[in-house]
Amino acid sequence: MRKAKTAMSLVIIAAIIVAITACSSETRVVSSWTTSGTLTHNNEVDSWFISINRVNGNSMRDITFTSESLTELHVENTNSSGSVVLIITQDETERRIDISDNFNEILDISDDFEPGSIRLRLEFESAENVRVSLSW
Repeated sequence: MRKAKTAMSLVIIAAIIVAITACSSETRVVSSWTTSGTLTHNNEVDSWFISINRVNGNSMRDITFTSESLTELHVENTNSSGSVVLIITQDETERRIDISDNFNEILDISDDFEPGSIRLRLEFESAENVRVSLSW
C-alpha cells in the first residue's frame, strides 16, 4: 500500500513537471543582448512587447501558430536610430523583414509557413528608443 502511494506521488510530480514545461515553453524568451536604460519586456501567450532605450543583439521566441494566426501577425515598431529586423523561421524556411523606424503592418505569412512551431527573432543593431509590439 505504501509503495503504491509513493509511486502515485512520483507519477503526479512528474506530470506536474511535464505540464509546467509544456505550458511555459510557449512564453519562454531567449535574449542575447546588451542594453542600457529602461527595459520593459512582456511576453504573453498571444503577444510580445519590448520597450528599451538602447539595444544591440537579439531576442527570440518560439510560437505555435494556427492557420488563422498565420494570416494575422501584427507587427508594430518605432525606433529613433539603428536597425530592427524581424526574422521568422520554420525548419529551412526563413523570412527577414526590416521593421526599423516606423513599421505598422498585419503580415500574412501563410504562403511561406505552415501551422505549428515558428521562431520569431528580433535583431537589434545600435537601436535606440525601441518599442516593438507583436501579436497574433
